[in-house]
Amino acid sequence: MTAHRFAFLRANGYLPPVVRHACDVKLCVNPDHLLAGTSKDNSQDMSQRHRMGGGNVKLTPEQVEEIRSRFISGYHGRGGNRRQLAAEYGVGVRQIWKIATNRSGDYRTSDPKRDVAA
Repeated sequence: MTAHRFAFLRANGYLPPVVRHACDVKLCVNPDHLLAGTSKDNSQDMSQRHRMGGGNVKLTPEQVEEIRSRFISGYHGRGGNRRQLAAEYGVGVRQIWKIATNRSGDYRTSDPKRDVAA
């Protein structure tokens, strides 16, 4: 059992399916910062607070849209503007490609498995 789940159990006398952190500090065990919830609640928290992907999200939704609108494709660094965008936004070249092609879970706007080609 993880420490934050144990802290919640001790403070509240029961254990919910998911113990969420109101403070967004993964290692926090302060019972005042812990909330009962479901996986869906936790996912919504992460999305609303732009911390999907383990808290490594560095870009705002506006920056992601700008990257997508400015991205020019190129093969293996020849042509395209991945390097320029990566330097400008402080992320890796592969991350730029993943954002632009909607393959990054951190910045995905929809689930490609559910998208159906028209």
